[in-house]
Amino acid sequence: MKFRDWDRNLKIRLIGEFCVGSIFWMSFPFLVMYFKDELGTHLTGILMIISQLLGVVANFLGGYFADHFGRKKMMVFSAIAQAIVMVLFALTTSPWLTSPILGFICFSLIGIFGTLYNPASQAMVADVVSEEQRVNVYATFYTVNNIAVVFGPIIGSFFFATHRFQLYLTSALVMGLLAVLLHKYLKETSPTLLNDSTKEQVSGSWIQVIVNQAKSYYIILTDKVFFIFIVAGVLLSVAYMQIELLMPLFADELVKEHVQLQLPTFTLFNYTTPSEISLSAENIYGFLVGENGFMVITCTLLLTALVKRMSERNVFVISSILYSISMIYLGYTAHFTGLYVAMFIFTIAEIMTAGIQMGFIARIAPDHLRGKYFAASGLRWTLGRTIAPLAINIAALFGFKLAFISVAIMAFISAIMYFYMYHIEAIRESMTKEELKIKDASN
Repeated sequence: MKFRDWDRNLKIRLIGEFCVGSIFWMSFPFLVMYFKDELGTHLTGILMIISQLLGVVANFLGGYFADHFGRKKMMVFSAIAQAIVMVLFALTTSPWLTSPILGFICFSLIGIFGTLYNPASQAMVADVVSEEQRVNVYATFYTVNNIAVVFGPIIGSFFFATHRFQLYLTSALVMGLLAVLLHKYLKETSPTLLNDSTKEQVSGSWIQVIVNQAKSYYIILTDKVFFIFIVAGVLLSVAYMQIELLMPLFADELVKEHVQLQLPTFTLFNYTTPSEISLSAENIYGFLVGENGFMVITCTLLLTALVKRMSERNVFVISSILYSISMIYLGYTAHFTGLYVAMFIFTIAEIMTAGIQMGFIARIAPDHLRGKYFAASGLRWTLGRTIAPLAINIAALFGFKLAFISVAIMAFISAIMYFYMYHIEAIRESMTKEELKIKDASN
């Protein structure tokens, strides 16, 4: 499926994903360092857990709203809400007000509204793309998202510490423009809203809505294959989240103040290049995440083509094992250059499942529950984000080595669960075929 043949919604969403990704990576990873310095490591870890618990609640609502109100409406609402909160966030770091606690509240709200955006955005792709094309489309989105990962952290490493106020005002402006773009050009794709003459209305309190959605998700999670997919994904996401949580703190620990790098010098037009450069922890981490993004941009489509020749089961299992290896390597490295070797292994693991995860969900989800399935799959990340900050507390109490090894064990357990998941799916498919044979014979 060539890009010129893509649905217009997909092209618009591609722009939106790039904008959201750029804003996220210019600030979020460095916020962990900021909150640690301002609030302390233990309190930062606790507040991160609370923030992500709120995200779990928002995730319950996100899938429901995506199916009930439509993909477009939820995406526009989320973009507007994030733009408003980013203005407030900018004010908490302005020359007139400095409040880390208020900043953390704004940070949490941005995460919640982002959680409302994701199920609608992901379901929209499944609405307009055929099953055989989804892996390639999702892989393309993943590649474009990571263009933002290359430039976002590098830009953020130079501007976050000294121009945070201006950075968040610019982010708010970009999100506002994105909301206008989505509202003007996006078309609704929800099968329920397009095909049903009568539409369910929201009734009752917001608490009742959450209770009702919890019941509906419970029904979804009775699908044993999907349930194992969620649990394994939660464990694996804990490892993935450390790129945003433990890695920046570990880089700060290894680098301390600055790192002086010796460079070869040469003279050009009477200008002699410097013999050394000084890099801060923010610079080291910014280039580290830039390495991740650059690899994703250059390798995702190629590696996706290679892994398509492998079984889904083997891809999930090998990816989980590589995540585990990268965490163990981090636990035993004693120099900042080891971060880049670990990130190489980490990124290979990430790229392997870039296209097949969303394709797997789209394949097993009924059309009328697609938004809820994508929202339920989002529990991998919201619950993972809830558990992942515990690694910060483990590092504070027992050191980074034990923290990384603990995360590595969780990633390895996820590999075992993925193997078991496909075993269960094979049994279920075999039973279904037998039932069809019996039914055909009786007819």
